[in-house]
Amino acid sequence: MPEQIQGIKCIKNVIMGILLLYQQMKIYKEMLMEKMKSTYDDGNIPEIDMPQSDNATNNIPEEFPVTVEPLPESTRPRKDGPGGE
Repeated sequence: MPEQIQGIKCIKNVIMGILLLYQQMKIYKEMLMEKMKSTYDDGNIPEIDMPQSDNATNNIPEEFPVTVEPLPESTRPRKDGPGGE
């Protein structure tokens, strides 16, 4: 019987230790979240610096050709690879 009581006390101590660790982790997490929230933000960001909708399109004006002429040096053999000078 005393062994059972001692076992119950041991289990109780383990559970209490787990609960204490859980509370400490919860407090630490809240502290980290608060720190992360205010690391770069002082709450006074101008609206122009905030993310906005993108007005970019993929329409290419007709004055710009769709195909591009290759540069003259792209037709010459490379000399920096295997067998090059």
